[in-house]
Amino acid sequence: MVNREILVENLVKHYPGNVKAVEDICFRVNAGSIFGFLGPNGAGKSTAIKILTTLALPTSGRASVGGFDVVTQAGQVRRIAGVALQDIGIDPLMKSMELLTLQGQLFGAKRAIAAARG
Repeated sequence: MVNREILVENLVKHYPGNVKAVEDICFRVNAGSIFGFLGPNGAGKSTAIKILTTLALPTSGRASVGGFDVVTQAGQVRRIAGVALQDIGIDPLMKSMELLTLQGQLFGAKRAIAAARG
């Protein structure tokens, strides 16, 4: 059986200069659940998401996505995880089919195949 939960235990992320971006957070997102990550500016939301998507390493604690550890099994996490951010970092002039084709290519499909599947 596939594990589809997100588990965060005592996650901490500190940056140089005594900056505490994430301080001892714990939560579980059960399979099939919708989870909103809310908080004020500077609360550590983006940093926590960076850790969960393997774009940053935690200072301590542990996190797993789909049963894969975000530090020791980052490749597996990247293969199964996706994230929808509030702001997108894409060309606002791109058409929807161009965006879908680009996403397909980012996941390894040839351009013609990605375009056909869009």
